[in-house]
Amino acid sequence: MQITKIFLLLAVVVMLSGCATWRDREGITAPDSVKNICDNKCSYYENNHGVYTYEMCFKECMDSKGYTKY
Repeated sequence: MQITKIFLLLAVVVMLSGCATWRDREGITAPDSVKNICDNKCSYYENNHGVYTYEMCFKECMDSKGYTKY
């Protein structure tokens, strides 16, 4: 029973680890240049406000450029 709980927890962690990719409406993967622009824009939040605020900023930036995380 303990091993089952460990494997279940491990599966949840892997699913939440961010293996998804950013794609536009046609399914084309976002180029690194767009990711770098959003990363540079949101890096202030990463250093001063924590990871959660950085992730929200990055998601909003990518959404504004027409990309969605799949």
